[in-house]
Amino acid sequence: MKIYSSSRLKTVKLGAGEGKVIDKADSAVSKIDLSWLALAAPVYHISPNIDDYVIVNTIITISDLPNRNGIAFPLTELVGFDEPPYNRLAYEGWLKAPLFAEHDNADCTKAKGVVLDVSLRKVEGYGQGRLWKVTGILAFDKTKDPELAEKIANGTINTYSMGATADHFTCSYCGEVCTEAHCCAHIKSIDTVNFSEVKDVDGNTHLAFLNAHGLSPIEVSAVEDPAWAPALSTNILFNKAPSYKVTLDKQDSKKSDDNDRPSANEIIEHLSRISFNNGY
Repeated sequence: MKIYSSSRLKTVKLGAGEGKVIDKADSAVSKIDLSWLALAAPVYHISPNIDDYVIVNTIITISDLPNRNGIAFPLTELVGFDEPPYNRLAYEGWLKAPLFAEHDNADCTKAKGVVLDVSLRKVEGYGQGRLWKVTGILAFDKTKDPELAEKIANGTINTYSMGATADHFTCSYCGEVCTEAHCCAHIKSIDTVNFSEVKDVDGNTHLAFLNAHGLSPIEVSAVEDPAWAPALSTNILFNKAPSYKVTLDKQDSKKSDDNDRPSANEIIEHLSRISFNNGY
């Protein structure tokens, strides 16, 4: 059931990664249980045959780092356990989720493919071992959208962005809950970009942004314009760091002009010289 319309839920699309096309014979794919694909196929209107897919390995999202829209998902939210009927860790919600193009996700029968597998792994070499990445194996149906599949196969499109909902936000600096009706002094609005420097009583500079809580994954999309700033430097995220992106949903993104968002270099500068209340 779609939950975009719930008054307490804000949709965020978090995470875009520069994906690597992999062969179906790769051990990462050959060991995956695909017995469910034939059952998912009629729901998403995709092929039940794994040979009909272009398969991509990519990062879906990174914990705790804010994106250019000033939104981050803490690790505690990614590994939060969802009560029945979901009975899963939150990040596991991307398993078997549909794939789309450019977040055109209102109708699941328009799916371009499906997420075959997800995992949570520590980011090595950055963040003092406190950052984690959600990685996914994505399968795009060549029979459903041959043009998109070809662009992915030849590398014309190699960036991906996830979609999820969050039931509320808090300020990363003071922890106060932020709503449409009320925000703390460090956050302008939950409907706009939030990237502000805050000095504590000792003169230390902190970055204030929104932490999203109550994560519920929806989908992953192939996108042509990734914008998660840390991805623009392999000195920031190691392991051949892909590109990442977080964007507001389409209706919210209209409220924030691109000119309001800090540049990639500005965010990288922030990451290098100021501290996070999230502990990094």
